[in-house]
Amino acid sequence: MTNFGEIRPLKINKLINKLQNNIEKHQKNVDKKIYWFVIGTSPFRRSSNGVEVFSDLIDNLKVEGKILSSHEEGKYSYKGVQKIYQNRNMLVVDFGGGSTEITKYEDDFLVESINFGTSDIRNIIGSQPVSKKKIKSSSDFIKYKLNNSNLLKNTEEVVFCGGTARNYFQLINNGEALDRSTISKQKSSKLETTINELSKSKIKKLKRLDFINPYRAEVLLPGLLIMNALIQNFGYSSFKLSPVGLREGFAESLI
Repeated sequence: MTNFGEIRPLKINKLINKLQNNIEKHQKNVDKKIYWFVIGTSPFRRSSNGVEVFSDLIDNLKVEGKILSSHEEGKYSYKGVQKIYQNRNMLVVDFGGGSTEITKYEDDFLVESINFGTSDIRNIIGSQPVSKKKIKSSSDFIKYKLNNSNLLKNTEEVVFCGGTARNYFQLINNGEALDRSTISKQKSSKLETTINELSKSKIKKLKRLDFINPYRAEVLLPGLLIMNALIQNFGYSSFKLSPVGLREGFAESLI
């Protein structure tokens, strides 16, 4: 975003071109026309021109689309995880560039949306390698943001979904992807070790990995810092990673 809280036109044009290429690539492989639906999340909610540029995006792509509310984003992330894992006591956490959604189900979906994400943390720590002082500053900021969460204080199990969760699993398993039908249990100590290693390495090393795209490489460490601060602040010795989440939960609602 610009200093005025707007999404840059150049960013949208790049996104349109990338999505258009993906649509054409997938359509070539099938005879029947594919139905596409684009969902917008926190960047479009937070920016002053979000509604306008999202409308331009779906018009250019000639597809349907919708900007989700924070409640919808949390609900569909939970429903996506629920497709492969059912635990009434679990808390589902999904964070993107501009927001963090924390969701629990108790007769209805309870969603806390906190106005920060991986892009905000990257602005604090800068590019890798990262000093211990900046790591601490970012962790203090995250803990401050999460401190008022009532859901985090009253749950037995945390499940992370989204790009950071999937990329973290690949990083610690030599590129192996999370099984699409399985939840993976992880130790908190391993996460701390990974953060320590990443903070000392150059971002170029991460970008050379073929299973993480360049954008994801830039926000992987910020995402892991969010996960770690949440785990430390609320005393979890372990956590779980889900290969599915928002996309799968929303797709089911279209059927």
